[in-house]
Amino acid sequence: MTSRFDNFPDPHWRKRTLHLLLLFALGVGDVPAQKTSEPVSYTLQETSSSRESIPLIGFWQPVRCDSDGNIYMRVDAGGGLNKSPVWKVSTEGEKLAEFSLPVELAKKLLFAGFYPVSGHLYELAYDQSNTYVLTLGDDGTLISKTVIAAPNGFRPDVMAAFLSGEFFVGGEVRGSTPNPRRYSGVFDANGKLIRALEPPEDNAGEGQQSSKLSPVAATGQDDNVYFLSDTDVEVISTAGKQVRKFGVKAAGGYTPTNLHISGSLVSVVLSKADETHHVKSIFQTYDAATGSPIAQYVPSGLPNAPLCFSAAEGYSFFKVKSGRLEVIHAWRQ
Repeated sequence: MTSRFDNFPDPHWRKRTLHLLLLFALGVGDVPAQKTSEPVSYTLQETSSSRESIPLIGFWQPVRCDSDGNIYMRVDAGGGLNKSPVWKVSTEGEKLAEFSLPVELAKKLLFAGFYPVSGHLYELAYDQSNTYVLTLGDDGTLISKTVIAAPNGFRPDVMAAFLSGEFFVGGEVRGSTPNPRRYSGVFDANGKLIRALEPPEDNAGEGQQSSKLSPVAATGQDDNVYFLSDTDVEVISTAGKQVRKFGVKAAGGYTPTNLHISGSLVSVVLSKADETHHVKSIFQTYDAATGSPIAQYVPSGLPNAPLCFSAAEGYSFFKVKSGRLEVIHAWRQ
């Protein structure tokens, strides 16, 4: 279940006991991560802000970003998640689009997340019988409803979309055994399974246990999906196979918690909490093609709030203040 926005980063970081088993699921567990050197460090400070932005009561976590740094948020419209549209908001605080499902359809479904790619929004939903990916166009209306060929008893909780139309979908299968098992795979645009990722295809029997794949993912310009683990970024193709992975320079008690891709850059957010539970974050950028570290940014005077990254504009922080959305821009000093 998602939580209401309260000026904290994406709450998934608090539960980062998650671990990617994609190497083993794909049968390439002996491939090491690419070695990384120390990134150059900069101070990240506010450069400008849009303090008179659109009126907004609040929004639900988690939020998503696209490659241009725009943020996608399920806004609080009253009446719960099923009646709450997703807004696309620019780095200047301008509402660019509103994505809404037909009311009668929304009433029948439970929502498990959304994912923006190339102007479209993909809603992950389910009912008692099926799992669906609902595709909404750039005008905010429903284009298609795809049934995902998942096992009986499947309950989804994470998805990603490829530029060419395939989907990654993951969740739990609740069967005859006391403990649910993890299941995920890459599916084509019609919902047909291309390749199962967890458990491994050769060991996917009822009751087989495997760790949950990270809900933190972003789609690259190369049409691969990049998944964030506690130590690495793993890159998965539309065929459901690992393309490469590279290490994240986590140190000083920081844990990777979020991931953004813009242009040829991968931006990783690393967070930790101090004794008073105050959250601190730093940001690192990597070359998407090679995994080489480029820079590390240490914030100074910036809020603990959801953020997006743009290779052209830097970082944008989004928060609600006095009933309006405030956007704070930051770059290295």
